[in-house]
Amino acid sequence: PVLLVVDRPVRDDLLAQSAERDLDGFLLLGSDDDDHDFWPISINHAIQKHTAQMEQGRTLAALQQDNRNLTLLTRLAQILTSTLDVQQITSQLVQAITEIVVTEGSSVWLIEGEQNERLVCVAMYLAGQDITSHKIEMPLGQGIVGWVAQQGQPVNVQQVSSDKRFSPRVDSQTGYKTQSILAVPLVTRHQVIGVLEFVNKLGGAFDERDRELAETVATYAANAIENARLMESVSRQRDRLERQNEALDAFAHTVAHYLKNPLSLIVGFADLVRDGYDTLPRETIQESLDTIVEYGVKMSSIVDALLMLASVGSDEEVVREPVDMGAITRAVFQRMKYLIQD
Repeated sequence: PVLLVVDRPVRDDLLAQSAERDLDGFLLLGSDDDDHDFWPISINHAIQKHTAQMEQGRTLAALQQDNRNLTLLTRLAQILTSTLDVQQITSQLVQAITEIVVTEGSSVWLIEGEQNERLVCVAMYLAGQDITSHKIEMPLGQGIVGWVAQQGQPVNVQQVSSDKRFSPRVDSQTGYKTQSILAVPLVTRHQVIGVLEFVNKLGGAFDERDRELAETVATYAANAIENARLMESVSRQRDRLERQNEALDAFAHTVAHYLKNPLSLIVGFADLVRDGYDTLPRETIQESLDTIVEYGVKMSSIVDALLMLASVGSDEEVVREPVDMGAITRAVFQRMKYLIQD
């Protein structure tokens, strides 16, 4: 507090001006001891006044910060719900959260691999630049980000050089100098899917409010990423079904094409035998029956071949065999002979 020592009573106009000049009060310097007796009271009053003003200032600053965070979180929610593309979500996310937590940079790491054995940096924003193109990976459990992903717990490291979990791999690939890290897991449906990492707090060190804010952001981000992944999975499934329907249509046309000719021959020879059974020579009847059997077997072979064709693209392995073109040619001549006779 600021107190002004005066040797005479202060006029009312000066009292009004003292408030504008951030004065907390006056101490009267007189010959009367009673004036001096009021000094402790005046000093104590000034201290209380100054303390109240400071507390009011801190409260106002906290309210302004909360309003700012609320505005930024609202904007972040709009960003996360504006697209269902994972890359777009993470790319916009790292820029927004860097401003929210007030850091030099941030990054999004997602767990990938057949055995969920590695973390892939899908988005990174450092010193005002998007450097996602570096394609950085980290084995699960390695580095601070790997530890957070494996343990599912947030970490606040004020000085990375004194933390044995820190890995210099990212700094060596980006040329950046990491000093402090705040990392929180991305959790959805009780499962860790990645890590949200902040580096180098501006204007101080990461504190409890930063951790709470980071975890709030991580909840939004994890849900948005998971929803985008589900939509991508649904889209892939839809495309696969569309391809299967197209293949099924093509297969149906193939079946109709390859079975129509032998079936027509079978029906034709069956009609011939039925209508001329009493008048046709026995040799002709026997030859017709042999042809019916032959093309019945042919149809069975065609069905087997089409079933094998239908399995192409599935997990069933297709066995390749040499083709006897001579046999195929003879079969064609045989079919043409009957067609010419008809």
